[in-house]
Amino acid sequence: MRVAELRESTGAVTVMDRVIVPKIKSAANCPIPMCQSCQLSRARLRKPKVAKSKAIPENASTLSRDQYCTGDFVSLDQYIVKTPGRLPTGYGKESYTNMFHGGTIFRDAAS
Repeated sequence: MRVAELRESTGAVTVMDRVIVPKIKSAANCPIPMCQSCQLSRARLRKPKVAKSKAIPENASTLSRDQYCTGDFVSLDQYIVKTPGRLPTGYGKESYTNMFHGGTIFRDAAS
């Protein structure tokens, strides 16, 4: 903190000493940081640094190269769960062996 001089309306000057004495002497001359609302109020609009590029003709179809029709490429994955799940047709009274213990997930690349 800096030593503060207080000037009163009567013209008297009061010198207020530091409350916290820093360990590093140069820290006493640091400016007081601004609060967030003051920083936001001083903000200015900056133009984005965007570079325009032209399309390369030989790479024109790279994004549409791997597009598939429905059913052309289907991935599947199987999973097992330790906590059994209920069947949609039962009333919660199924035996442990008749409950869901896993399943298969199908994923179509076209969708």
